[in-house]
Amino acid sequence: MRPRAQSAAGDAYTAFDSNGTAHIQRAIPAPKTISTEAQALMVSGERWTPQDGTRERASFMEKMNSVYPVDFEATALGGVKVWTVTPKHPAPKKRDRLLICLHGGGFTSDSGSLIESIPMAALTGTKVISVLYRVGLAAAASMGADKPQAI
Repeated sequence: MRPRAQSAAGDAYTAFDSNGTAHIQRAIPAPKTISTEAQALMVSGERWTPQDGTRERASFMEKMNSVYPVDFEATALGGVKVWTVTPKHPAPKKRDRLLICLHGGGFTSDSGSLIESIPMAALTGTKVISVLYRVGLAAAASMGADKPQAI
């Protein structure tokens, strides 16, 4: 493991390497209102959903779509990769509305782009655009706060 440099301003939860890589520790405890299994998963930092390209992922997405009927496609708006999630049963008064989802993930995972947007679109009857966050060191330079503005 690489040595970690001291963080600025004495923040006990954040440290920066000399190359600018941030190491952020969980500062908010896992809620006691969820199962002990969910608490352990939340604290571990492991994936919440099955890995892309696996049978488990295909089964997970099939179940999601049976509960929350939507169509979704990967596209780009303003040069930003997004998911467009369209409810199969749009609300008549919301056909001309668009919800932009800036989901969780802390720019370290794309955990929320579909898992949040699919239920949002289906339950509200509103089309959702969800930012497909780029993650990892290769994308570090392009993860600026200007992404939502481009959409």
